Amino acid sequence: MAIVERGIRMNTSTSTFKRNTKYRIIDGPSRDMLFDAVKYAYDRGINILIEFEIEEWDEQEQEWGYKGRFVPTVINSIEHECGSGSSFNIEGHSMNEGHFEAYYSSRSRQGHVVFGKR
Repeated sequence: MAIVERGIRMNTSTSTFKRNTKYRIIDGPSRDMLFDAVKYAYDRGINILIEFEIEEWDEQEQEWGYKGRFVPTVINSIEHECGSGSSFNIEGHSMNEGHFEAYYSSRSRQGHVVFGKR
């Protein structure tokens, strides 16, 4: 588990993802890491670092292409999407990307994310 002290300076560059565009999550954290991130979301002493690998639809090539990594600053809520115990609706905030909403399966480690819907 990656635990990082708050106060470590993260990359504060501008957003790299388009607003209101759905991106495909191709890899991400375990279910336990997600719940730990929510559990410690507002703890001043520690921050659970999680990241998602993202793909973007390329209109010219008509295929999915690797876009980069997305690192949430805070995960505010996790909701079970169904009765499987491994599919979740997630909401949170990222320093660079702002508000995000995601569907994520911790079993397949795949899903999708949309930035800036609020």
